[in-house]
Amino acid sequence: MKVVFLQRMFAHYQWGLVQELAERGEHEYSFIGDTRDPCGSGIEVIPAERLQQVSFTAGRTWQIGNRVALQPVAVRVAAAGRYDVLILEGSIGLATTWAAMRVAQGRAKRALLYTHGWTRQSEAGWIGAARTRFLRSADGLLLYGARAKAIGRGRGVPEERMHVVFNCLDHRTMIACRSRISDAALNEFRRAAFGSAELPIVAYVGRVRKEKQLEIVLRALARLKSRNVRAGFLVIGGGPAAAELQEKCESMRIPGCFTGPVEDEEKLSVMLSASRVAVAPGTAGLMVVHAMSYGTPVLTHGDFDHQVPEAEAVVPGVTGELFLRGDEADLCDKLRRFLGPDDDRARYAECCMEMVDRYYNPAFMRQVFDRAVSGLPAQDDWPRLSFDHQGEYRG
Repeated sequence: MKVVFLQRMFAHYQWGLVQELAERGEHEYSFIGDTRDPCGSGIEVIPAERLQQVSFTAGRTWQIGNRVALQPVAVRVAAAGRYDVLILEGSIGLATTWAAMRVAQGRAKRALLYTHGWTRQSEAGWIGAARTRFLRSADGLLLYGARAKAIGRGRGVPEERMHVVFNCLDHRTMIACRSRISDAALNEFRRAAFGSAELPIVAYVGRVRKEKQLEIVLRALARLKSRNVRAGFLVIGGGPAAAELQEKCESMRIPGCFTGPVEDEEKLSVMLSASRVAVAPGTAGLMVVHAMSYGTPVLTHGDFDHQVPEAEAVVPGVTGELFLRGDEADLCDKLRRFLGPDDDRARYAECCMEMVDRYYNPAFMRQVFDRAVSGLPAQDDWPRLSFDHQGEYRG
């Protein structure tokens, strides 16, 4: 079948998925998106030289304020006869998606939504009702997480129409980098960054913004320091709050290394592999996949109403730990578990890499995309995380 996959834009981290669908998909996939970031989010798009390797067509998106966007090309493609199946961005504020679904289905085409789906247990008022109506209108949902499916099930959406695809980075590149990491390289980085190969490292990678709540990590590390548990704080990335965070780190005399943005995956692989744990006190995002790809467990909060789907990969005691959101004492307690003797490092590393290599990678996503496009019922070939029909995490 001929399939068109439309997004406002294809972010640089989606290249692994785009390449996998184009090269190994069971169907003929084409891609349409903006060549710039229409939302002004600061996320880079896939470079033009890479998009030339696949069937890509530029399609402009107009962002209207923070909530509404228009992508007229979606409606035009739905009305034309070239494609059998449309995969549309499942954002309720992308108004043209509503129209594109109706037009496509009126012409006997199938319309799938690639979406976070439901992210909260309850969403009151007309927005909640509109979201459920919007998502139920699709012929199938490609969901970022198992929790969204659990909530959708509670809202009457047939299970067989909800396919859990998770999310991914450029897995091929990361696997290659992982294979080249040596103990010597790890120790060299530790010494260069913190002056010691023995000091355990707590890492964060991503944009440094206030809402990431990184100051709570500093306070937790200060508590641990007062108990003679020392660790270095590695911050990989830049952002509006980076300078202030670094100043506070220095004033609290926490060993710190602030690298700024790092795009070289070889360097990132060493930095993350050299760390005992990666911490995301706010929302976790793709940092979870990035860290776990190199065997580094993740510590983030367990309030899933204020999380993103990638946090589902953090299984307590297996691939990381969950702490009480905003609770400095609990964060301190959970953090300490990773900073003592390194006995569990090998076990955590194995579990983390297995989680990514089985589920959070382009090959797994491509298999689920192909199944959904073919009109087959969803197959829950993913870890049975314990969410009830309201999306409540039960451990």
